Amino acid sequence: MLLAATSAQAGPYILPSAVQFEGKEAYVTVDASTAEHAFDLGRAIPLDGLVITGPDGGTLTPDTTQTGRARSSFELKLTRPGTYRFAIVQKSAFGSYMLNGEAKRFRGNADTYTKDIPAGATDIKVSTLLSRYEAYTSLGAPNDKALALAAEGLQIIPQSSPSELIAGESTTFVAYLDGEPIADLDLRLIPGGARFRGVLKDVAYKTGPDGRFTVSWSEGGLYNLVANYPPRQPQGQAGDAASRGAGQPERRVSFSATFEVQPF
Repeated sequence: MLLAATSAQAGPYILPSAVQFEGKEAYVTVDASTAEHAFDLGRAIPLDGLVITGPDGGTLTPDTTQTGRARSSFELKLTRPGTYRFAIVQKSAFGSYMLNGEAKRFRGNADTYTKDIPAGATDIKVSTLLSRYEAYTSLGAPNDKALALAAEGLQIIPQSSPSELIAGESTTFVAYLDGEPIADLDLRLIPGGARFRGVLKDVAYKTGPDGRFTVSWSEGGLYNLVANYPPRQPQGQAGDAASRGAGQPERRVSFSATFEVQPF
């Protein structure tokens, strides 16, 4: 479902040097950064959560990695024909507690944050965030084994090759939460180049009952597809703490994927 555009900003992204290569082998360079506008350089995304999936569905290791201030980069030699998926998965936790009458804050890993809370702490408030950033490239003819569904978090999977997107055509996607289709999820598609246009020019979508939505590519270029769940509560409104139960952390998930659309 297509909705009216919003005025929100972009954020993290993964950007390969190309989405389609020909020949028996090739090298791809991939950047990872988070910035105010899609595909600008801002702050490097750490690569400790990098997962590369090859055309056979197996996990690959990058040939080189580098992390600077504005971006992280890695290189991979493509030797097997088919589609490759690059994903960075981050699991974090942050919150606060009271100890001896003093308020304390902490930030850590979502799987181990309990170690950061000392014995005797009270009024514990915790939020966890699972973020997933993706991009694709193909060597020769694409395939779909690298598009396998993750068991945890938010994921949006194209139902056709992500390396063969063409302006004037459409692509159907399915959104999943923890491996199951999610209905009524709000998404935004953000074209690159906002700082040259002066406007974001993003388009809002909402998934149907089966988690599906369709994007019509109006023109060529780079696009960042982003989603967050659950929707943020307006200021002053109560959250879902009661439904979580006492002591249960608030859980948030986010997703970002890069797509390159050819102009012909």
